[in-house]
Amino acid sequence: MKKLEQNFAPHLLIQECVLLPGAEWAPRLTGWTFIQAGDGVGYYLQPNLSRELETGTVLLAASEFPGLIRASRLSELSLSFFSVIPERLTGLLTIREMNCFQTEASGNGTSFRILPPQSPIALKMKQLREWPNPDGVLFRLKLIELFVETFAKELERKQTGDVSLGSSSRQRLRRFLDTTPSSDLLELSVGELAEIARCTPRHLGRIFHEATGSSFRDIQSELRLSKAVELLANTDAKIIDIALESGYKSLSLFNFMFSRRFGASPSRWRQNQARHRAARMNLSRKPAGMGPPLSSSASKCAFAAVTQNGVESRAIRVPAAETERPLRIRGTCSVQTGRGDQPVHGADEWP
Repeated sequence: MKKLEQNFAPHLLIQECVLLPGAEWAPRLTGWTFIQAGDGVGYYLQPNLSRELETGTVLLAASEFPGLIRASRLSELSLSFFSVIPERLTGLLTIREMNCFQTEASGNGTSFRILPPQSPIALKMKQLREWPNPDGVLFRLKLIELFVETFAKELERKQTGDVSLGSSSRQRLRRFLDTTPSSDLLELSVGELAEIARCTPRHLGRIFHEATGSSFRDIQSELRLSKAVELLANTDAKIIDIALESGYKSLSLFNFMFSRRFGASPSRWRQNQARHRAARMNLSRKPAGMGPPLSSSASKCAFAAVTQNGVESRAIRVPAAETERPLRIRGTCSVQTGRGDQPVHGADEWP
């Protein structure tokens, strides 16, 4: 199972941005990212590849985006994008399904795809961009559905690929991993899982690693910490309650595991996230001389100009989505708000 990112970034939210003529964007987002080209003319560029992006084309990448997107010098290019982080869907995906997405993310030729405008995934994403209530739970479920449909063949192969499982303990373990939400492993002990597989704990360790590529303890630790960061970032619950909810019976053990994983105590991590969130909220305020304020409800991208050594660059931030890190692009950009696109020039600071 892939380890958690140290930075907490929201997902399952469609965001939009506009690149003005000649602008470039090298996306650096967390998880699996879908980017769809909208109005305008643009290109996807790699060292040995240049491809024009037709309206509706979808670029799909896992974490590291292998290239950049450039708007034509004669036209703006609008983009819509969203991310899905499978490790954060512990109550929905099974361990085997999460392992399938991790395998695809690390595979050659499968971690990046270009889907034509006429493909079912591209057409469905276009429909979701016009969804009337993009903040509702049904919309998030639709984004998950789109993500799962993209990997339907890979998931089917994962389910049917093990035709020869060997001993019955392997069969019972595989059946459990295929049908049980990964969140059920939060409080499960090795002994209890061994009873489900009807084998000794030692044999369980072997067959579990064979089935998932990781040890039971490693996967359980990542699931617990994933649950913890969600609660720390999105609730005001006490640290002791979060520890218990995440499967830890000891607060000292929780503090130790969390600090070792993220380099800060749970309380300090929460404080850091609160400061980052407050800084991002400032993006909704009106900077001096920059036109109307950003809409806090619309998931739009804001671009600020910065000049260094005579070379002008741009920093893109997504205030509504509370993106953890700014995405760097080059060229001229714009702020897109509910009142239209507003050019940004000469910004010395950006919160």
